Amino acid sequence: MNKKLLAITTSLLSLFLSNTVCSAQTLNLEQSIELALRNNRTIEQAIEDRINAKWGLSEARRNSGLTFNWSVSGVRLGGKSYKSLSYNNRFSHSFTLSMPLYTGGNLEGSIQSARYGLNASDLMVEDSMQKIRYETTTAYYQVLQCRALINVRQEAINTLQEHLNKVTIQYEEGITAKTDVLSSKVRLASEIQSLVTSESDYQKSIAALKNVIGLPTTDYLEIHDDLLYKKYDLTLDDCINYALENRPDYIAAQYSVKMADAAIKTAKSGSKPAVSLSVEKVNTSKGAAFKEDIQGYWEAGLKAEWNIFDNGITTAKVKRAESALRKAQSVEQKAREDISLEVNAAYLDLKAAETNIQTTKTTIDIAKEDYFIAQLRYTEGIDTNLAVMEAQEKLTEAQNN
Repeated sequence: MNKKLLAITTSLLSLFLSNTVCSAQTLNLEQSIELALRNNRTIEQAIEDRINAKWGLSEARRNSGLTFNWSVSGVRLGGKSYKSLSYNNRFSHSFTLSMPLYTGGNLEGSIQSARYGLNASDLMVEDSMQKIRYETTTAYYQVLQCRALINVRQEAINTLQEHLNKVTIQYEEGITAKTDVLSSKVRLASEIQSLVTSESDYQKSIAALKNVIGLPTTDYLEIHDDLLYKKYDLTLDDCINYALENRPDYIAAQYSVKMADAAIKTAKSGSKPAVSLSVEKVNTSKGAAFKEDIQGYWEAGLKAEWNIFDNGITTAKVKRAESALRKAQSVEQKAREDISLEVNAAYLDLKAAETNIQTTKTTIDIAKEDYFIAQLRYTEGIDTNLAVMEAQEKLTEAQNN
């Protein structure tokens, strides 16, 4: 019956693990990250934001250059005011060439702000890529962890099956009670159920990894890596300093402060004069649009404008910009504090995990020895089957840990 139970379970697991697939892929961590970076929509959106910022900088720069404008109109004349005229139609067109020479810092501030905005967009692309790397790595190692837990469950089943075989032989020889056989079967069946759950968790982790890296759910995915322990000789201060120097979200927050500072310069330009160069050619005609039979002239010169009194509008804009700067500075400081806290928590988790690895290695050795002794004592009739089951459960728990 035990062999049939294992055979049925194996068949069910094989059926559960089988998929109707279109293709099969074997990936390592680097290949998984490469696929994720290639297929992720968030990165595509960040790249488009970067392109938008690039053209925003181009627009700001071109506002400081030459512009050429052509204007044309045609009107029908009528009424007492035009009775003395010998024509009823009037056409006019003009060409205007202009270039700003001085804007009180408006154009300079706009260009500077757009440049910082482009830098921030570049950082947001990198930030998106880092997050995808992190999500892919997490999903990848979740697969490895689930697969390792399957191995633990399978080892436990093998151990329990071996013990059940011994108990069954002893029962047939009249050495042990039937309750020992039944309790061993119950424990084995329970572990088989745990294996089925672990297999389900493994399939879920595979699906999650496919989702992150952009593979179709019908593709068969196989991972060959194993969970390995690597010691990191890092200090907390080094980690925090490295994060503050390299985290794109924090550097982007710094650029936001610079953008807000540039916006103040732009706002202050409202209280300063603006000077521009202008060349204009105007033709007015009664017959065709491009003749000069009524009027024709050209103008060239400098134009200066100075809004001496604007009822406090410029002051209000400057105050708003200064408030935005203070907010950006606060956001930067908050980002610095949050990053330091995140790194500190991650560092403590890392050190705790390293300590637990060493502890659990010792625990597994002790649990194996305890299980061996419990089996030996049971075989000699000194201890109960319950003690063997408890020792096996502790061994499985230690291996899971």
